[in-house]
Amino acid sequence: MGKLQGNFDRWGQLPRGNADKVLLGRELVAGCDSVAWQVDELSNAVAIAEKNPQRFKLSNPELSSRKQWIKETRAVIEKVRIATAAEAEQAAASGYDDGRFGSPYAAENEEALQGEADNQSLLMRQQDEELEDLSGAVTRLGNIGLSISEELESQGNLIDEMGQETDSALARMRAASRKMEQVIKKSGMRGQCCIIITLVIILSLLVYATFH
Repeated sequence: MGKLQGNFDRWGQLPRGNADKVLLGRELVAGCDSVAWQVDELSNAVAIAEKNPQRFKLSNPELSSRKQWIKETRAVIEKVRIATAAEAEQAAASGYDDGRFGSPYAAENEEALQGEADNQSLLMRQQDEELEDLSGAVTRLGNIGLSISEELESQGNLIDEMGQETDSALARMRAASRKMEQVIKKSGMRGQCCIIITLVIILSLLVYATFH
């Protein structure tokens, strides 16, 4: 609301037909619409709160203060709208819009409006380029995500295969261990000593072959 009031004060100081005044007038009209919508929403909220102030923890003085602010704000909006509409009608009647009466601001207005249109066109082109870049980035991220998903699936399959092989190896080791226990039990003390000596010899040969 403070920005709207400040722009209105500045608008009132500019001469009729000035390019800045034309552009600022359009901004004022748009600002009035935006503020009016916000005021309407606040008015609806106050009306709801007024029906059950205890629920919203609002006292009667607070409700009265907000209603007064809404009333004053609507009066300012109406004032701005009337002033800008009247100025537009007077400018049109005086020929400031198209320079039919040799307005000193006609060329300036035309240049300012054309510049504004060029700026808007440039901004739209920049936005289109940014959207294209963003679309490309999203596509690249999607491809990367798909590659990662495929790689994770491949790694998962490898892990499953390794798990199965490990389980199989463990099962064979357990079976061999049981058979070895059976052989040792059946061979007696002398047989156990022979087996131990044989294993020591085999281990020694393996160590010798490894380091020589």
